[in-house]
Amino acid sequence: MLKQSLEALKQQSSRYQEERSVSEESHRLEVLCKEIEELNTSQKSPPLDEHTEDRPSEQPDMKTRGSVCGPATDRGANSQRSTGDKDQELESLRKEIAVLRGESAVAKTLQAAVEALEGDKARLRSRVHGLEQRLMGTRASEGGDREAPPSGEEARIDLFLSDASAGDAAMEQLREEKEFAEGQINFLNSVIVDLQRKNEELKVKLKKLALAEFNGTDGADGSHEGASKQAEKKATPRLFCDICDRFDLHDTEDCPTQAQSPDAVPHTAYHGKRADERPYCDICEAFGHATESCNDDQTF
Repeated sequence: MLKQSLEALKQQSSRYQEERSVSEESHRLEVLCKEIEELNTSQKSPPLDEHTEDRPSEQPDMKTRGSVCGPATDRGANSQRSTGDKDQELESLRKEIAVLRGESAVAKTLQAAVEALEGDKARLRSRVHGLEQRLMGTRASEGGDREAPPSGEEARIDLFLSDASAGDAAMEQLREEKEFAEGQINFLNSVIVDLQRKNEELKVKLKKLALAEFNGTDGADGSHEGASKQAEKKATPRLFCDICDRFDLHDTEDCPTQAQSPDAVPHTAYHGKRADERPYCDICEAFGHATESCNDDQTF
């Protein structure tokens, strides 16, 4: 009777817990998949071929400027390769999440089994306590009967002996039930400890995987990859000519004024700091000295 009722309670509790855990896990995994899709969409960059397809008339100019656009094209290719690598990492994380779905369902089932076993353990403890009380009561009643046996009456002596043998059999049965219940309690304690350990390990693993999926990294290489991307995003230095004192035209070494004739007036080659104010002479109309320190004897 006790085993049958215990099995029925276990089956009913496991069915209820399994249905509830499946619904909760499905909802949580749907939310996680939506976050993964949003992260994947935000990390995808538009292809580099869109600009060339929209403006076919600029293709001859691109041939003449191949040496200038070469580094930019290389950076675009590197960016595409990095995006492809990131997509592969996200795909692998999705596969791991799909594997963990089954493990999470198993964990929920184990948690339900733990709760059911804890309830069974409590009921068995109460059962053991009741059996101990009954055993103590039986021993006390047998001791009282043996202390004052009726003397001189064979019929009553025989009845006493039969009752005593029946009491011994009852005590033996109660003792066996007690030992069985204690063994069940010890087994349930060991199963509960093992299931709780497995459940904690699955929770930690699922949390780490969800965090890595949300950050878009695989954990160990995240910092190194972020640093390399930051280095690629640094802007190239602007061109500046010290002779013409102009930005974004050409470099000083490529200045066309260096090819002038010897009779032409040379340009100044000022190599000081750009933030400093250069001295200028209003009399000579030239840089190099101030008006107050001009040695020209010209008068106005």
